[in-house]
Amino acid sequence: MERTRIAKVEDVKLVRRGEQVEGTLHLTPHHLIFCHTPPEALVTTDGSTAPKSRPRELWITYPIIQICTLRPAPPASRVPSSIRLRCRDFTFVCFCFTDDKKARDVYDSIKAWTCKLGKVEKLYAFTYQPQTPEKDINGWEFFDARQEWKRLGISEKDSDRGWRISKINADYTFSPTYPALLPVPSSISDNTLNYAGRYRSRVRLPVLTYLHPVNNCSITRSSQPLVGVRGNRSIQDEKLLFAIFSTSHSASSYHDTTSIPRSQQSPSSSASASPPGGAHPTVPDPETLEDQMISRTGGDEISDGPKTNG
Repeated sequence: MERTRIAKVEDVKLVRRGEQVEGTLHLTPHHLIFCHTPPEALVTTDGSTAPKSRPRELWITYPIIQICTLRPAPPASRVPSSIRLRCRDFTFVCFCFTDDKKARDVYDSIKAWTCKLGKVEKLYAFTYQPQTPEKDINGWEFFDARQEWKRLGISEKDSDRGWRISKINADYTFSPTYPALLPVPSSISDNTLNYAGRYRSRVRLPVLTYLHPVNNCSITRSSQPLVGVRGNRSIQDEKLLFAIFSTSHSASSYHDTTSIPRSQQSPSSSASASPPGGAHPTVPDPETLEDQMISRTGGDEISDGPKTNG
């Protein structure tokens, strides 16, 4: 609270969405809270007594404030001093004060909690003290990246599906905006990833996001390649993309099958290729094939070691 010059200001007028209401403005280390009570309607349209109005609150968090402007008023004028806020969600709020000194204290407090932090450790999240029920829960254990990839059939000891978990970003120095564990094709080494990342904006190279349990088709994410006006290329990046395409079953079956043009096929070869008696080949049951593919996705059990949140 050493940054807050004033914690409570009464008789503040809020101008928002064409309406003006008077209330009390509270300044906390994490929010601006404006409390007001709507005017009561003594009698409703049907003649009955209206219920008592409940106090209302407007909460504005400091990180959502984009522009804060102080408009002081000269002492001789009857125009009150005001603070105008433009938020990042396109919300415009104006607070009018009867005392110019209080308006300046509120402005300095907002500036101290938004612009003059200096370090990220001074944010409220680092000084927040949870209550007793919240202290018993460790939020870092809610999500386990290794367990989630194992659910898709990818583990550190099993590379049958063509994917592995790389720890090249374990300390977040390789790509600060990527998680610690990166699922990449098994045929790609960390050295190749190191060179391929230089070709992507902010080193966001293509990594796995989703893997289909049946056909092994994948959804990968990445940033824009740094092609530039000269048309730059990266052999390592192209190798990584080719390895991603090769992991799906449809791509591997396409490369393994050699197609012969219909014009080069002789009648004898066509006759020998067809089964005797003109019978059509049996098509496997899709449900049976799916069950077989899902049964192969079981990975190794995860040891009870230190967890890395990816």
